[in-house]
Amino acid sequence: MSLNVGKLLASVAISAAQASDIVGKAVFFVQMVETAAEAVGGLPGAEKLTAVREALEGYIKAQFPDLSPQFAALWGEVSAIVSGLVALYNATGFFRSLLKKA
Repeated sequence: MSLNVGKLLASVAISAAQASDIVGKAVFFVQMVETAAEAVGGLPGAEKLTAVREALEGYIKAQFPDLSPQFAALWGEVSAIVSGLVALYNATGFFRSLLKKA
């Protein structure tokens, strides 16, 4: 599996530092949404992805307002990264170990 941050950089006018920050926040939001979903007995994947999208969109609006109008293009690439991470986390049991710590 390849997480192509280069494709993210090419998708919109975004710096490497911004891409790194956005991907880092996406990872954080995935972990927080997964933890919150487990606390309420679980949620469908589509609802969790929507929650990650909304959190990330709010973060980008606050931290990178110049990127906000490009969020749809940005999300296309970030969602692919998020999906790859979720698949990796599920395959390795990362979420189970994360939830045991919470």
